[in-house]
Amino acid sequence: MNISFSSLRITSSLSTSPWIIQSLGKKILLNSILLNNFFSPFLISAIFNNNMSISHSKFYNFLHVPLKIQKVDNTFGNQIFKKTFEILSNPNAYIKIYDCSFENCQNRAIYIKEKDCQTEITKCKFDNCRISKNGGAVYTKCKYLECSFCHFYRCTTVFEGWWGSALYAHESKFTKLNQLSILNCPQFSIDMDSQITVFKGSVESYFHNYTKGIHRFASGLRLSNTDANHSIIRYVITNSHKSGNSISFVNIYFPGQFSHILCMNNTCNHGLIYLSMTDLCISDSVFLNNRGDLTYLHVDAQIKLVSCVIDKIDDKENKIGSCSVTTEQCEFNKENIKINEIKMFDISDCGYNKK
Repeated sequence: MNISFSSLRITSSLSTSPWIIQSLGKKILLNSILLNNFFSPFLISAIFNNNMSISHSKFYNFLHVPLKIQKVDNTFGNQIFKKTFEILSNPNAYIKIYDCSFENCQNRAIYIKEKDCQTEITKCKFDNCRISKNGGAVYTKCKYLECSFCHFYRCTTVFEGWWGSALYAHESKFTKLNQLSILNCPQFSIDMDSQITVFKGSVESYFHNYTKGIHRFASGLRLSNTDANHSIIRYVITNSHKSGNSISFVNIYFPGQFSHILCMNNTCNHGLIYLSMTDLCISDSVFLNNRGDLTYLHVDAQIKLVSCVIDKIDDKENKIGSCSVTTEQCEFNKENIKINEIKMFDISDCGYNKK
């Protein structure tokens, strides 16, 4: 038996209990629902083992996270919703969230802590979503995460020490980020660490626009504590990111595959690339029309640049910024470069010219 709702409208709910509690592995289909002014989550699942599809829906003014999926007991108000029994994991279980809006969610918009499922978040808008933990708008701990064509605005982790004001992906085997727009996400905290964080997992990223990070150490994209031969960063674009750093690497001591990074029009007080306890190589990348040092060293870090194009850098020896940098087959002091003239960076592959 499936659970299905379509064209549901609820303007206010004072209940402290969730409206939907998934049980017995039932499939859930939600389409074109509008929810406003909720004290509790709309949906929780403690024994997720099937498929869930949520599309064309709007979640406004939630005091708790609207969508919560995890295999643990959940407590809301005076009630405890227990994981009553164990069921076999379903390797094909998936969660699809498509064309949804989340606005003014005070304990995140989406929380998924189910390592066996696959999650796709596509064409969603997150406005003013926050929590004083990792992942201001979205927190996931799942086998596979794909987040594409989403817009994050005014999302925050509120206080210092938390990562991912827009999105935090924890230990996914593979995280794919495609054409995300992140605007004004660190604005509420002076100590916010990053806008998107991938922790202990591989990531493939395409065409992101990170703008208006206000803290000196706030990064657009942060990759940290990954396993050897388990990290890939390709086709990352940071455009008009102000203050902080465009990309940060933390605790990475292996070559990896970090290439095809395009940083342009950024103003970064502490380096375009932030490195801490890291020794890595970046290849086939382009750095154009940026203000500030190319790199920033925090603790025990060095980097090698191979076949990169860098404009307006006079010092091409070992200190391009405050980090130990070596270069190989790089081009320096390139001005007035047209993107389509750079053969190493085939932007047709990363959606740069796509609408």
